[in-house]
Amino acid sequence: MNTHLYFDLLGIDSHADKNTIKKAYRKKAFEFHPDLNKSPQAAAIFIRITEAYEYLMNEKSHSHEETFLKNTYADKMQAYHVKAKKMAEMDFEAFQKECEAFQSSRYYFFGVAVLFLLGVVYILGSAVLICLPLIVAVKTQTFWFVFALLPLALAGVFLFWNAFQEQSFWNQYLRN
Repeated sequence: MNTHLYFDLLGIDSHADKNTIKKAYRKKAFEFHPDLNKSPQAAAIFIRITEAYEYLMNEKSHSHEETFLKNTYADKMQAYHVKAKKMAEMDFEAFQKECEAFQSSRYYFFGVAVLFLLGVVYILGSAVLICLPLIVAVKTQTFWFVFALLPLALAGVFLFWNAFQEQSFWNQYLRN
């Protein structure tokens, strides 16, 4: 299958990064998983979506020469297809129980705590970048520092705006 067809199948741009590919895959997989979508072609579409995801993630993380010279293209595509078929046959309830077991483990709590603290540091750092020109100008009583440090303030505004633009980042801490 052509790489561009994989991007079209996931509904993303051909220059998408790994994070965008993962988000698009999760959205499509949730939409077409055979346990959630009862249409007759849902399983086949899910297999193609998973095959596209596996190929694109492998392509983004390894060079073509390193990955595809070891195995032929057909062997690699067959492996993607087999893995996608296994995921389509996976019982959704068993998968959900496995996820819940991980979420109740101490590793999950530690990971969430670290991510939350990093998010707080990110917000505080951007706030410092926004206020730094004014603080320096007031302390030195020379207001030309405001203009000299304006790029830092603009970077802080961008970081602050970016943190709140990605709502899923904050919503993950608000889940029960």
